[in-house]
Amino acid sequence: MSAGTVFHDVPNLKSIPDEQAPDMILHLENVSRRYGRVEALKSTTLEIHAGAGVALTGPNGCGKSTLLKIAAGLLRPTTGRVSLFAADPWKDRSVRGRAGYLGHELGLYDELTGPENLRFFAALYGVEDAERKLAGALETAGLPPAMRIAAYSRGMKERLALARAMIHDPEFLLLDEPTTGLDEASTTRLAQVIRRWREEGRAVLVSTHDPAFASAAGLTIRSLVS
Repeated sequence: MSAGTVFHDVPNLKSIPDEQAPDMILHLENVSRRYGRVEALKSTTLEIHAGAGVALTGPNGCGKSTLLKIAAGLLRPTTGRVSLFAADPWKDRSVRGRAGYLGHELGLYDELTGPENLRFFAALYGVEDAERKLAGALETAGLPPAMRIAAYSRGMKERLALARAMIHDPEFLLLDEPTTGLDEASTTRLAQVIRRWREEGRAVLVSTHDPAFASAAGLTIRSLVS
């Protein structure tokens, strides 16, 4: 295996235990993922703290999507340690609810309308004042209230999926290529949302091939190697 990748959101924090860094949201230590002989993610260390914004870049196949799934507690690493909100997300699954994840699979139900999709996920997360948040999310996304998802364009589905990932006001947002299918206006709005969330002390981890978007969102670019 080649040398691992080490990212540090705050310099020299690798040696500080999690309990001494109360603003630590994510700590990946030497995590890797293999599928048989295929190395999907090389050994990687990454720290993210409250208010931080990181954009992962790199060629296709370097492990960006794999890293995001591991960080969200959705995929076990082959090696290494994952700490999400100072807990192992596989031992304390409640911490996963403090994160919002959007992957390549949008996680929407085509037979439902936009509001019905958001209402379903809001109920899963136990969101309070769900109808108000739902209405605000649809207005922000610029989506019709009565149309079924099967009739949505790719861009409309992407905007709804973003709203779905944010409906429970997560403290940590993980977005895998979130600008796919978005027009320029929607991409600009997303960048503004990310900036606002970080100002509120939330953290964001994004994979992207769009450095202009990363810059507009105020994200620190980190490159994975294949």
